[in-house]
Amino acid sequence: MYLSSLAPELLLNIISSLDANDLAQLVQTCRHLYNTSNRILRHEVDADTLEIVSDLWGHYTRGWDYGSTRGGSMMFAVTFTIIDVEPGSKPRVSTLGSASQAIFNILADQITKRNKRIVDGKFRIGNEILDRDYIGYILRALNKYSHVHPASEFSITSLSTEFSLSQHDLSTFFDTRKLTKLSLRFPAAFWEYDYSMGFPNSEASQQAHFALNKKLLRDIRNLRDLLLKVSNLEVLSLRPHVSFFRVIQPLLVLPPALDELGQAVEGLTKLHTLKISDYLFHPAFFLPVPKTVKKLQYKKVNKLSQEWWSRFAKAPLTNVEGLSIRSDGIGLRSGGVFQKSEKGFNIEDIEIRSLKRFLCQGVGNPCLPKDLVECINRRNTGLEQSVSY
Repeated sequence: MYLSSLAPELLLNIISSLDANDLAQLVQTCRHLYNTSNRILRHEVDADTLEIVSDLWGHYTRGWDYGSTRGGSMMFAVTFTIIDVEPGSKPRVSTLGSASQAIFNILADQITKRNKRIVDGKFRIGNEILDRDYIGYILRALNKYSHVHPASEFSITSLSTEFSLSQHDLSTFFDTRKLTKLSLRFPAAFWEYDYSMGFPNSEASQQAHFALNKKLLRDIRNLRDLLLKVSNLEVLSLRPHVSFFRVIQPLLVLPPALDELGQAVEGLTKLHTLKISDYLFHPAFFLPVPKTVKKLQYKKVNKLSQEWWSRFAKAPLTNVEGLSIRSDGIGLRSGGVFQKSEKGFNIEDIEIRSLKRFLCQGVGNPCLPKDLVECINRRNTGLEQSVSY
């Protein structure tokens, strides 16, 4: 016998004994059970969230700094747009600042009176903050709350975070399907080499080096898994923290995990803005750009290899209208990423033909193609551009 065939009063009696986690699984099984169970689930989640919010209010009154800082950078900050929909009056829109304790009152008011809408939430979270229990409680509560409420009532649309890809799963704290803006800064693991296995210039020795770099490959897969969960993303910023003073040897074949990461990014069919700083996992890896992207930005391009530039030149970038390329002013240095043979190279041609705006800072840096600006201008007429040395 199917649950959906039970008498309504019997079904409600069974459902009412389930906790929120079980209810969340149940409502996904079919439309009938969703319609029957969702109201109970919302009541359960609202009650849990209200209890957690009340407990966290005690943390704040005991001196918890909601906009806490460490090392000069904000470790936990949040802003929300508040829509007051008090019956009989015109809706009022206001913004909740990052250092305000009002988030607790507004959440409680929304849960108990239903006259507030909390939308377009913007979070900024540091790695240490995620490890604090009381922060985890509120993030998990908001995650569960966002799953059972429509985006018109509660939405977190923007997330900036600095965390270890191997240590945290953001889907634990957020309904990632509702995220439209994501900015990730994460420590990038270095490629490790064991020259007793031979220089990594043959397929066999490179496979051995792939096995040596399990943590780095795990980080790549974790980023891939995260991007597979953010299907509604419109803006993506990837900012790995990379040291310039580390030799990265060329690889004949990039690991399959990087191809899988590229496929995950290409699957972001709503993405219109892509920003990348430094290189992603290897200086030769060019991350494929989805066809929907109109604004493309690269920073610290002096850490990219000649092979990366070759792949960039061949990428069609079909609909990109705005391209920004910036170096950080550092040229070639001994012990850096590049080989001397890569100094002062040409790309000869470029595929992109849709540009309307082009910004390039660092022209003349030996790590950039000598003919980059020339190739861009040749293929894109009537270009609005800003070029500086």
